[in-house]
Amino acid sequence: TTHVPGSAGFSVTVGRQYSPLLSSISIFDGILANFGGEHHDVGVFSGTQPDPVTFGHSNDIREHGLYAAFHNAPGDARSWSIGLGAAGSYAGGEIDREFAFLQSHYNGPRLSMYLIEEVDYNRGWRYEWEQRTLTPTSTFANFGLRVSRTLTLRAGYDNRRQVRLYRDRVTPETEFDDSQRAGVRLGFTVQSRAHFRLAIDSRRDDGSSAGVAESHSAYLSLVSFTSQNVGFNVRATRYTNDRVEGWLYSGSAGTDVGRRVRIEIGGGLREETAVLDPLAQTRLTWLDVDLDFALGRRWYLLISAERNKGELDDNEQLYTSVTYRF
Repeated sequence: TTHVPGSAGFSVTVGRQYSPLLSSISIFDGILANFGGEHHDVGVFSGTQPDPVTFGHSNDIREHGLYAAFHNAPGDARSWSIGLGAAGSYAGGEIDREFAFLQSHYNGPRLSMYLIEEVDYNRGWRYEWEQRTLTPTSTFANFGLRVSRTLTLRAGYDNRRQVRLYRDRVTPETEFDDSQRAGVRLGFTVQSRAHFRLAIDSRRDDGSSAGVAESHSAYLSLVSFTSQNVGFNVRATRYTNDRVEGWLYSGSAGTDVGRRVRIEIGGGLREETAVLDPLAQTRLTWLDVDLDFALGRRWYLLISAERNKGELDDNEQLYTSVTYRF
């Protein structure tokens, strides 16, 4: 199990895990000890990073750290937290990275905010490379303002390094979003109370290896129709940089089958053209089917099948997971 912020008492978790208090650490194999109270959490952890290719267990990189967080009491109308910590990772006894991190959020009736800041501590070979002791290395800030019952404005800034993120499954769409996440972001969402949601996002990055990059996306969701909870999601993204320009389209549809089963079918298309050679084009399509089963009151089963086809990617994936809720 993973400790939930705000739950009182002492807890120890062992194995592959992810903690919402340690988003900078992401997923790790090891042990985490946490002492939680109504307004605080204090903990230490130690473990290893999974293999970056196979995602299996690996002893190549070991990491250790500690943290402290202060937050609202469970059930408060406004949700907030401020967390501080320090962590170090080591490869073969040599320094891989040592850094401190700040993580905070606020969610109120109209204003929402999320902030992550990381500062690296340089010693040994890292000091020789950086020529300074402290280096701000990663910033993420996201703000939302609810103007009215239906309209929300968003703005953000992201210069985080390309690190592996924790999620159940990687798809062509999530890989695209990770590669495009850096830079400045502006957008808005219009939604009704019941079924309709429209979102527009624009991003610009001037510091990537591909030069100046821009992407503009539109999202439309229609959800909770009929007693079977029928829903539809579609997306269109136009992106350009100094190397390529292209379009990404994706969509999905889902419905409940009875009380314990839900099925979703989705797919997408990504087309790119090289800026310097309009005849150099690539095309990727994908199709996926997800089946969710509620097995009793505590067990949950997911089965997902995906087919990718393109000039640079042609494969099939089958993903399954079983969850037991304590």
